[in-house]
Amino acid sequence: MDQDDKLDIILKKLQETEDKVKELEKKNAEQEKIIQKEEVSVQKMMDNSPENFFSKNRMFIIAALIVIVAVFVVLFALKLPPFAFGSVQSNTSAQFFSPSDGSLLGSNYLSGLSNLSAQLTAVGISQITANLSSSFVSNIEKQGFTRVGNSSIFCLPASSGSSSSQAHPAYCLLFMADGNYNVIPISVNGSFATLSAGSKPTFLYIGASGCPFCAQMRWSMAVSLSKFGNFTKLFSDRSATIDWNVPTIMFNFSKSVYDQVLSQPPVNGGPYGDSNPTPFSTGAYYSSPYINFESLDQMGGSFLTNSTGLGSLLNSNFTSPAAIGFNITDMPIFPNYGVPFFDINNKFVFDGAILNAGTILDSSTRTTFSQYSTHADILKSLQNPTRGSFGETALGAANILTAQICETINNTAPVCSLSYIRALEALINSA
Repeated sequence: MDQDDKLDIILKKLQETEDKVKELEKKNAEQEKIIQKEEVSVQKMMDNSPENFFSKNRMFIIAALIVIVAVFVVLFALKLPPFAFGSVQSNTSAQFFSPSDGSLLGSNYLSGLSNLSAQLTAVGISQITANLSSSFVSNIEKQGFTRVGNSSIFCLPASSGSSSSQAHPAYCLLFMADGNYNVIPISVNGSFATLSAGSKPTFLYIGASGCPFCAQMRWSMAVSLSKFGNFTKLFSDRSATIDWNVPTIMFNFSKSVYDQVLSQPPVNGGPYGDSNPTPFSTGAYYSSPYINFESLDQMGGSFLTNSTGLGSLLNSNFTSPAAIGFNITDMPIFPNYGVPFFDINNKFVFDGAILNAGTILDSSTRTTFSQYSTHADILKSLQNPTRGSFGETALGAANILTAQICETINNTAPVCSLSYIRALEALINSA
């Protein structure tokens, strides 16, 4: 091989080597581009990490958190759920009432309050056959009551009131065999105008939504009136949360009126006072062939002091939705004009509850006893009226109302033929 051939071979290998170097450089360049892309991607990921995001936006995030915390503090102060901005303001009537007020009570309450014949009979027998011990009688008489004959009725004379006692008309108590008792609504003279309408006498009730004594009385009225007719609707309610918070029923409920009340500010330490509007929830889902039922519950007035200016209402020319004029002018027998007030056709009237409040209200703590904290508890007590229970005194009050309604309608309803109702009529009339 000559010298030229050798040189060609060397040049060819050098060319091949140069080509390989260029190919490697090309591959390296492509690899470098890939690496650069990956670095850029990694950098973006790092830039978007929570740590870097917080670092770059620290002031914005802190300001946003301060705003969110402030919003929730305001919502908590107003007692509003998040993002449910409403018209309820702090320190208004809303804080005194349960948000469930006005819901319909189910059919078990409608039937439960009307199907209590056996329980009413048992309590009625206790009312007319009370065998009171001499020590019990002596204790009652020491409190200024006078026993009517040898009966279980004790009466207290009227009082004009003093610094230590409240003015009141004469009234009587009817004791049961175990010492539990009810007040007897007062019989009035014929100077009261009749409340009859449509050839039927009228049972008039006036109360207040937040009043605990009204709350108790509505149970007894519902039981008694169920013996003369039928309720098609009953509504859930409670007395004011700071006034024993008693579970009760309403005979009618107006949400618009309720909302109007909740918009009122407190007056004189109460949810709303006499200087505020005093609308009514009127009427009742009740029908009877024997008696009309006019129910009016105030949702205004200082009921916390049991003084509502009721006297001016009853002496005014107020007319109910059924166009029944009250025209009750002989109100000095009730000098306090409190609630509840009820009137059985101007024949029997009472200003106050006729139940023994001590069976449900704990005066030491101003709360309802825990065994009566729900509507179901109340219904259970009515269905099982044990000794000294609220059920017993509520059914006792219902029996008294039933006896007085029977006398008002001349005993024309079937319930009036029951022996213990007839005996109660005679016993009450003896007072």
